[in-house]
Amino acid sequence: MPMPDVRGTPGGRRDTDPPPFIPNLDQKNSSNAPGGSPEKNKDTIRFPTFSRKKSALDPNVVAEEKSFAKAKAKIEDDFTIIAELVTSSDRCDKYIIYNLCDTLSEIYERPHAAITISLLYNELLLHSHTFDPSYILTISAPAQYCQAHDNDSNAIIIAAVLGQALAVSPRRGIIKFIPTHLSCVAVGGRTHLGVFVEEIQADREARAVVEQQTRGRRRTRSVSSLRVSLSRRERRNAEGDWDRSAHGDSGAVVDDENKEEESGEGEDDGDGSAKPDKGKGRSTSFRSVFYRWRDSL
Repeated sequence: MPMPDVRGTPGGRRDTDPPPFIPNLDQKNSSNAPGGSPEKNKDTIRFPTFSRKKSALDPNVVAEEKSFAKAKAKIEDDFTIIAELVTSSDRCDKYIIYNLCDTLSEIYERPHAAITISLLYNELLLHSHTFDPSYILTISAPAQYCQAHDNDSNAIIIAAVLGQALAVSPRRGIIKFIPTHLSCVAVGGRTHLGVFVEEIQADREARAVVEQQTRGRRRTRSVSSLRVSLSRRERRNAEGDWDRSAHGDSGAVVDDENKEEESGEGEDDGDGSAKPDKGKGRSTSFRSVFYRWRDSL
């Protein structure tokens, strides 16, 4: 019984339709199969994507970034916090400076050696139209330490410490936070910006010296390898010339002996009888066969 033609019918399957999906058979090894995991089929991916690695970057760019980071870290470690305190309180002694130094060291996370404080007593300090004890504190720090939210919290802490040390209410105190640039502070006769640039230049010069030494080593290795290759080539050429000369001598000997063999066939006396030299011709033929066999190897 012939099968009915179902092409074109709503429920029929056409020749151009894709094959039906059979679980665990047709798409067993396909990454798009239901339940398939792309992690299991990484090897079957035709065009895998690779994440950008550090090795793909330019080594000069990476070295420059490291140099900037190193110089920046050194400047941040050596940057000085400067505090100037002017007060009209009678409690002016060195212990106030020590307490303020400890407070600034904890707030800005700086060593004590990186904090400089000056104390000035002035009994004629007018504040709120009165000469009652008061103070003015000026703090100069890098811009990253003088953010708005940091200044607010730091002002509360510093006002509490100075209020206890100077016996002055926080309302009669003024605290100024001044952000300073690297080029605006000089320590040891050099600005921090100058030290920063000097560190970067020194690092660049050191890299240039190392690169020059590396190129010199590569050049020396290439010259030595070239000399070795030339010596090997000359040796091979000499061996080839020696082999050719040896083969040429053996061929000449064979030709000479072949001539002797031909000449040793016999002499015609004129009566039609020839008397060959049997011993000479036989020895010559043995030699020619031997040399031919040796050359054929």
